[in-house]
Amino acid sequence: MFSPSPKTIYISLLLAFSGMTHAADINPENEATDTELSEIVITARGVQEKSLDAPLTVHTLSGAEINRRQFTSVQDSLKHIPGVDIHDGGDPGMSYMWIRGVGAVSHTSLDDNSVGVRVDGVNQGLLGLASGLYDIDQLEVSKGPQGTLFGSSSEAGTVNVKSRNPTPYFGANMEVGYASNQQRSLKGMVNIPLAEDWAFRLAGSSTWQDNYVLERTTGDAVNKQKNQSVRGKLLWTPQVHTQIMLTGHHSELNNFMPMVMTGPFVNDDSYLTLGDIPHYSKRQTSGVDLDFSLQWDSFQINAKTAYLHHQGDASRALYALEYLAKAMPQMLPYFSIPANNLNQQQEENRNFEQEITLRSLPESDVKWIGGLYYGRFDRDFNYAWSGQGEYARQYVHNNMALFGELTYPWTSKLSSITGLRLAHDTTRYHADYQKGNVIGQDSQKFSDTTLTGRLGLDYAFTPNWHVYGTYSRGHKPAGYNDYGTQVSKGKQDLPYDAGHIDAFELGLKGGAEDGHWGMALALFHNQIKNDKLSVYVLPDYVTESFNVDTKSQGIELSGFIKPHPYFSLKSSLSFIDAKVTSTPDDPSIVSTSVTTEAGNRIPEVPRFAASLGVEYKQPVSISFLKKPQAFANVDLRYVGSRPAQADNKLQLKSYTLVDAALGIQDQHHELSLWAKNLTNERYMTYAMMQGTYELGIQAQGRSVGVKYKYEF
Repeated sequence: MFSPSPKTIYISLLLAFSGMTHAADINPENEATDTELSEIVITARGVQEKSLDAPLTVHTLSGAEINRRQFTSVQDSLKHIPGVDIHDGGDPGMSYMWIRGVGAVSHTSLDDNSVGVRVDGVNQGLLGLASGLYDIDQLEVSKGPQGTLFGSSSEAGTVNVKSRNPTPYFGANMEVGYASNQQRSLKGMVNIPLAEDWAFRLAGSSTWQDNYVLERTTGDAVNKQKNQSVRGKLLWTPQVHTQIMLTGHHSELNNFMPMVMTGPFVNDDSYLTLGDIPHYSKRQTSGVDLDFSLQWDSFQINAKTAYLHHQGDASRALYALEYLAKAMPQMLPYFSIPANNLNQQQEENRNFEQEITLRSLPESDVKWIGGLYYGRFDRDFNYAWSGQGEYARQYVHNNMALFGELTYPWTSKLSSITGLRLAHDTTRYHADYQKGNVIGQDSQKFSDTTLTGRLGLDYAFTPNWHVYGTYSRGHKPAGYNDYGTQVSKGKQDLPYDAGHIDAFELGLKGGAEDGHWGMALALFHNQIKNDKLSVYVLPDYVTESFNVDTKSQGIELSGFIKPHPYFSLKSSLSFIDAKVTSTPDDPSIVSTSVTTEAGNRIPEVPRFAASLGVEYKQPVSISFLKKPQAFANVDLRYVGSRPAQADNKLQLKSYTLVDAALGIQDQHHELSLWAKNLTNERYMTYAMMQGTYELGIQAQGRSVGVKYKYEF
């Protein structure tokens, strides 16, 4: 498969730039916009509407804010949104997340995902967390079940990332940066009108850096990390109301993987002893999609066909050497040999999706959407543990659905929301196990038909203030544990049951007529049946998944204010009470150390979280720059204490992150200095108790950098 190098990407961009910079002055993309305070348009419900009019909570990040705050990936940006919590395993395949406390209680499978991540309308699942944020139009986080439009794996919410489309104007930019840990970054974009009705847009991003984790014996970085991607879009507009767009993308992610350290974590720097055991990972994702749009007098039709291919390969120690040195020093020489202490994983995903929708026009008073969907998701997952055999699993998921949602205005102020999705899922599963002459096999198949949807009322008691109430039902299909070990005992792997959520939300949105301030308030209650928990089952010590029930409830408050043309402030606050309400009535089911009991808090979900952002911009007088302005911004993020795992044995401490940037920009240039984690806060992104020892991943400390961007 074609794998473009950074040199290939940027030589092609530079060739396109040469001789065409004179066209930049007529490119609308060069105009600075204050997207924070302008009228935000979202597509969370499949139709274009003002954020104020949507009967749900939607957090948005504009492309300008993503660039200003130095967010490099979807996962990086989501960490700064209260109510969204991520188990950061150092790798998208080992990470999972919650929205409002809804999500898997423990990691079971890449298929067990409660939050859908979509990039340009294509479902990428948990792998979408690693998607690079470059040349982005907008990122939307929709909270609460979104099963009407997006089906299974969106019972907690969805993340929609929309990159910029080709335009009929020439435009180009190039950005270079340097930061802590020898980080070098290079980004670029070129938009070329090929003819009156054709346009092409190419964007790319590459980052190289040393891992912030250091090898204890040498003091060097444990490995070199690389993240690079390229995306091309070709747009054909044969008629005014007809568009056909072909998109292709490729990305590579090297050596972003779990670096599990052994406590106590008291030092400012992160150290790890690797010995001779290899620690590396590589992920490649490629895809192509075709999008057709035709607008009629009263509606429009869209058809989207997409294919996504992903490959992943990783190798690391099965048992951390530093843990062995403390807990079992007599075993350290044996497990220091790579052949005796290696965990290897390979995975491959092949996804195909086809969706056809009819929807209302943006200016329509009655908002509606209806459609047909088909998706096939093939996934191979293989892993080998030294001395414990090799496992190979194949999953084939097929999903068909009929869906629709209608927002009907009964009066000038009162509207109703009705949405339904009828879906049929089938799953075929096969597993092979081998350890010497011991061989095990397992093949199973199941299917499920579900009905999900949303009901609600929205009341606009003034043009700028809305109150709404909704009930939503979400669904997550049944599946199998990627790490299940029943097959090694000659038994069938036990599937976990399908789960569902009943969610209630009451909200208030509004603001000043002049747009100088606004706020949103939401109260929510979620009841989840059949969430997932990975456990050991005695006396065989096999790993399987079981179902538990949970609930979450809380309040979210967000707002912004612009007291001066040069100064703006926005903040958000969330309180979430998320708990396990029931567990299997079986005394043999235990987690790593103690039983997970009813009343335990959901892991890694803090009760309190908050954010505050301050931005200042002011025109300055510099003779050789065109309309220059100086800018500065500070962003704070507070995360409260939370349990590390479902057993609640270990508590993760609260932390506060401070990010800042300052610089100067004009129509063509931008130069800025930035810092992340300015106060060098050291906190745990993941932790667990192994006997009496704490194991975990310590987050990166302070990083500072400089970047320069030029708009052609």
